[in-house]
Amino acid sequence: MEDAEKAQNMTDNSYNKKDDASDNAGNHKTPRTGDKEADETNPKSMPVRRASRASKIKSDITKLLLEQHFQEVFRETNESKRRHRDFKEKLKQGDFSRHEQKKIESEFNKGEVNAKRVKRRNLKIDQFEKLKLVGRGAFGDVYVVRDKEDNQVYAMKILYKSELIAKGQILNTLAERDFLTQSNNPWSVQLIFSFQDQKRLYLVMEYLPGGDLMNLLIKRGTLTETETKFFIAETMMAIHCVHNTGFIHRDIKPDNLLLTKEGHIRLTDFGLSTKTDRYSDPLIALIDELTDVVKNGENNYGENNDGDNFNRNGNSEGDNSSHSYREKKRREQVCSTVGTPDYIAPEVLLKKPYSYSVDFWSLGAIMYEMLFGSPPFLDDTPRGTALRIVRWRQTLTFPDEPPVSADAIDLIRKLLCGSDERIDFERIKVHPFFTGIDWDNLQNMQSPCVPQVKSEIDTSNFDDFEPREEDEMDEMDDPDAKDIANLAFMGFRFNKKAQKSAPAFNIEDIKSEKQDKREKKEKKEKEKKEKKEKKKEEKEKRHKRKSGV
Repeated sequence: MEDAEKAQNMTDNSYNKKDDASDNAGNHKTPRTGDKEADETNPKSMPVRRASRASKIKSDITKLLLEQHFQEVFRETNESKRRHRDFKEKLKQGDFSRHEQKKIESEFNKGEVNAKRVKRRNLKIDQFEKLKLVGRGAFGDVYVVRDKEDNQVYAMKILYKSELIAKGQILNTLAERDFLTQSNNPWSVQLIFSFQDQKRLYLVMEYLPGGDLMNLLIKRGTLTETETKFFIAETMMAIHCVHNTGFIHRDIKPDNLLLTKEGHIRLTDFGLSTKTDRYSDPLIALIDELTDVVKNGENNYGENNDGDNFNRNGNSEGDNSSHSYREKKRREQVCSTVGTPDYIAPEVLLKKPYSYSVDFWSLGAIMYEMLFGSPPFLDDTPRGTALRIVRWRQTLTFPDEPPVSADAIDLIRKLLCGSDERIDFERIKVHPFFTGIDWDNLQNMQSPCVPQVKSEIDTSNFDDFEPREEDEMDEMDDPDAKDIANLAFMGFRFNKKAQKSAPAFNIEDIKSEKQDKREKKEKKEKEKKEKKEKKKEEKEKRHKRKSGV
């Protein structure tokens, strides 16, 4: 709720200020004392305040955030009531005394209160001890950290808000966070916490000590076909799960394929991922709109920048309706060039509309590199690589060494091809190259390449990096940039442990536990009785022996 109030304050402070002058500026007649109050209350004599376009967008964002906040409050309240109602119904069906029912219900209520307390808890960077820097990107760093509260080891991705805003990465960051919070994908790294402070965003994820596929390729040069088959099969499953949630990853590369200590693939880094219906979310569209206005200025936003006319329907060339704006941004998004040049699909480089299949092009490029030791279109410069990719019909070749099977080459050809010819998930699965792969049991299969991991904090499978200067990327002096950051990242907080902390009382388990206690009590009483009877018998025997003497 504090976030929502902050947003409202930003909206109130964004209106353009004007001098309190009378509309009748040419009249130099000194007003009578008695007329002053009348002039101040007369609407015609008051200055007209026209809100800037940025202010209107901020207001719209604030309204949406408030609506979402209260929707979430109502949802949680209704969910809590439903749990309590279901619990009481099941409790009545159990064989419990009134006293037992009250005791069990009291425990249930304590659990509900504790779950709410955990969810409200604000996470801070001080809670985590930084162990080692293991990754560096354009917008932040990745550390191995230890939670001081439960001693668990995690990977913490730290993103700098100033860099995200300067390089237009706000929506991509939100997409990454949204995917990780909404997805139960077993093939992707799991997000545990997300939180923020004034200058940074924090994504706390499970730590996978096996390193990434790029480091493995650097050490090994090439992989065997058996290893390639296993890793490509798992990567394909990871991509398929991403697509099933409506996302395109757009940055599939060896650096983003992590290995568990057992040698299984986990997909990471969703910073360039996008949802196919991204701009159908009004909040996302408004945040992007606000970023455009702040970046380009009110006058450069569009030919018709009058805030009052912005949402009006019209056929003029300067029409800036919300619908046309979002459609334009959606088209730009689906045609945007992102990703690592070595693995990027030609339709992306050519800025053509593209689909999920761009991730399968990347899969083909990775498979080629695994088997032949280098990316298929490698050149001395990124531009040269891009040119070779768009001319793939002439530039895709397969060396004689090392020897690679015909099935492997055939699969690569069916992935590194035109988008209209590229095979999809179902056709990839049945390709002869994957003969012997148990698709339903991949997670339980023995990996042909298990990394060496000495402990839970082993970082030997990652590169070494020097930490940045503390304030190197933290500067964010522009008030508009601060407003964008405050609005865009409201609701960024996530706590997976809080989701799991809601009480899940199973009446059958309670009944079973009660039965166990009853049986233990009866057994104890029986043993006590038998012991007492045995003691009595021994006493009688001693008495008889004594009487006989």
